[in-house]
Amino acid sequence: MVVTAQPSASLADELVRLLPDLRTVIGDERRVTLIFDRGGWSPKAFKTIIDGGFDLITYRKGDFDPLPADKFGEHTFTDPTTGGEYTYLLGETTVVFDCGKKKGTLSLRQIHKQAADGTQIPVVTSREDLAAAEVCWRLSGRWRQENYFRYARQHFALDALDSYADVADDGDRLVPNPAKADAKNQVTAATHALVEANAAVTAAIDAAAATLSRPGKTRSVDIDRSAINAVETACTHLAQARAASRDVPSHVPLRQIRPQARLLHDERKLITHAIRMAAYNAETTLARMLRPHYARADDEARALLREAITLSGDLHVDGDTLH
Repeated sequence: MVVTAQPSASLADELVRLLPDLRTVIGDERRVTLIFDRGGWSPKAFKTIIDGGFDLITYRKGDFDPLPADKFGEHTFTDPTTGGEYTYLLGETTVVFDCGKKKGTLSLRQIHKQAADGTQIPVVTSREDLAAAEVCWRLSGRWRQENYFRYARQHFALDALDSYADVADDGDRLVPNPAKADAKNQVTAATHALVEANAAVTAAIDAAAATLSRPGKTRSVDIDRSAINAVETACTHLAQARAASRDVPSHVPLRQIRPQARLLHDERKLITHAIRMAAYNAETTLARMLRPHYARADDEARALLREAITLSGDLHVDGDTLH
């Protein structure tokens, strides 16, 4: 299942939007686990996912309460495909999230994975049937997608321009407003100017205090009025900058920014991507088959296969053996 979305689309919103389509693909009875990174963090979206008959595994985003050291123990999971063993130092608890007035609260299982330096990485899931180590193993399997993109860019020309065909972009699509960034920069500059003006007043007060402490001086001294005036001016400028920033929308229709914007047609790109993914999966399977017979397979299996595949030669099938 391949999903294309508009640039800057929220992952959490996309997950919710795709649930009906995913249900159509997998059928009404099958329960599927969605695994995604912190970009999809949204307790409200989690509630919608679970109410729709799906499960989820993801990293927790934001602040959390760490578990004490005595709550951690070693947990091991064996990869059913490769037989490799993965050991984690894990602790577990249950957390409750506020999903808004309409959706109420949501209770999820939270597994803390402790890194070598003691850092705790919390993972939340609705899967109560899986061992804690399997939950972490499944979540780490998401990196296979990241590895594919990195590898395919190097060896499968993933970013190559497969077609010059293009279509008009959606002019009504909301995009970040460049003017908003400029307005925020003005607020930042005005804030810094106010800090500097306050520092100048502090310096003027210190100078006046030093003057009073000298022998023979009167009991009063004037503070530099220009420093006070600078603070008042800086406050005014900051208030004006903040008001101007509030009036600038954060997003505007694309046609206001780039009225002639166009997008590459995605049909041919999807086909070529499918071919690339199939080739990558085939190479992955061959590398896995090669591993028991090649001592340096972990480092060089794919490089060896790339060389073998590009060499000229003949393929012969003898019974169930390929030569």
